[in-house]
Amino acid sequence: MPAPAAGPAYAAVNPAYPKSWWMIAFSCDVKKNQVVPLRVLERDLVLWRDGNGVVHCQAGHCPHLGAHFGYGGSVVDNTLRCGFHGWQFDAEGRVHSQPGPDAPRKNACLPSYRVVEKHGALFLWNGAGEPDIDFPDFLSFLSKIGATPDDVTFHHHRWFLPFPAKWFGENLCDGMHFAIAHDTGAWGDTIIHAETATTMEMENAIHERRPWLGAENIARRFVRREVVNLLTPVSDNVMSTCWGGSIHLVRFAGRPRILGTIIACWLPVDADTHYVMDITLVPKVKVPVVGKPIEKLTGFVAGLGNWSTAIQDAGLMMHRREPENPPYSKEDRGLIRFRRLWDSRIESQYQLEGDNIRSNGLRAGIRVRGRENAPDTTHRADSNGTPKVMEEDA
Repeated sequence: MPAPAAGPAYAAVNPAYPKSWWMIAFSCDVKKNQVVPLRVLERDLVLWRDGNGVVHCQAGHCPHLGAHFGYGGSVVDNTLRCGFHGWQFDAEGRVHSQPGPDAPRKNACLPSYRVVEKHGALFLWNGAGEPDIDFPDFLSFLSKIGATPDDVTFHHHRWFLPFPAKWFGENLCDGMHFAIAHDTGAWGDTIIHAETATTMEMENAIHERRPWLGAENIARRFVRREVVNLLTPVSDNVMSTCWGGSIHLVRFAGRPRILGTIIACWLPVDADTHYVMDITLVPKVKVPVVGKPIEKLTGFVAGLGNWSTAIQDAGLMMHRREPENPPYSKEDRGLIRFRRLWDSRIESQYQLEGDNIRSNGLRAGIRVRGRENAPDTTHRADSNGTPKVMEEDA
């Protein structure tokens, strides 16, 4: 009996970023028999959907003479065809055929990347070989509220922002920022509920909270020109479950429900730009004729609210310059733990020297167990502003 054929030899897109799942596009972006160019994780890629509807992700440039498949390339007989010299590559990156009488080259290979299509989105695994993180079960919380996946619709939003993705993604582990930057309370901190080598579950607690729809807060939103922000009420602590540093499930702590739950990813384009990728969960309206329009309107309104929240952060992020060895406070413990998770998922030792753009490392004073080039301590300031050692589990 012949041995089963080997599967694709999947590659890592960019080992300077965490080995994890990344939301890279939406299903509607790639039609059947279409090639779409994509710039993510500082690399040029293409997505293409074969005649059977299966999406593939491969390197953007032809290994022959470097033409970009996304500009003039096509899908022919379930292969990716280069528009320059007509070389065709199968889904595993092998040369399938090329024009002329010669046999196809055997030593040319197009790097291929693992991609999963789920919830109307495409998720890329940035790593070689088999993932060490199962694809997240984002909908497992539904059983706790007496719902099923049939009760959910998915609404997709995407925004381009001119600053590093990591800065935005780590905000979900920074409870103080939820209180101050988003003007929801006097102060905040982060509680770590569960943690493994690949995941974290956090609750961002907001203290001395202001009533979201109270007269004072509404007036503040008018003064700050943030009226749209009222569409996404932050009236409870914000929960975040993170897989690998890249993918987050965001929901409210005290009132778990479908509406108000988001699957989010901050996707690097280049070192200093990124996409905010957002799947907003909306309850299915099981009413003939009007159900679908109500769902779409709800998703649209939720997207406006999500955008207004992102804009509150964007102005701060665009002008940010973090110092070396920041004087962390006790309320930064969630941020520190997240930074350790992020760095632990990066396979490039060189990158862990840290620039606070792709990683944290030495520059941010973050210790990752088992990494020889990581510093021995993290620091925070004492009451006089003098840095001192922060306890290991802070």
